[in-house]
Amino acid sequence: MSRAFRFMYVSDLLSTVGTSFVYIAIYWLSAEQISASGVALLATGVFLIRFLVSTFVGPWIDRFVSASLYQTSLLIRLLALGITLVGIGLTDVVLPWLLCLLVVQTILQIVGGNAVFTWVVDLVEDDQLPQANAYLATIERIGTLSGFLLGGMMVAHFSIASILWLDLGLHLVAWL
Repeated sequence: MSRAFRFMYVSDLLSTVGTSFVYIAIYWLSAEQISASGVALLATGVFLIRFLVSTFVGPWIDRFVSASLYQTSLLIRLLALGITLVGIGLTDVVLPWLLCLLVVQTILQIVGGNAVFTWVVDLVEDDQLPQANAYLATIERIGTLSGFLLGGMMVAHFSIASILWLDLGLHLVAWL
């Protein structure tokens, strides 16, 4: 695989892990502040956002330059994390900021994920495409699983602000 593909692979892995541990942290904090049925509605809402964005925005994404779209999605994610950190630092009300971040990160995860799968065509030879796509699919699963596990452990030991700062750092490295 090309060097550019390896960089994109690591970038996507960092982004996936960071996003996944923030998902768990937000769900955990939500469970502490709202009812179990509220958390179930929250998870359902995230699923619906993923479904709607994938269905209606997915085909539209292919019209853009994939590398630029992916980089832009990471930059917007950095901005969203920064705004959330400022928001939770200035107020005692944390959950609305986190829920807004959850919506933004869900949309950006779909956009960035689709961009990566479109971008890979430009980074590898045609005969390497099945292997490259398999690597990317593996990242999605392993990155998500490890992010969930890390998130569960992090929630027990760190504040939500610390978790968001770590995610911001991962996304900054992924963006570079």
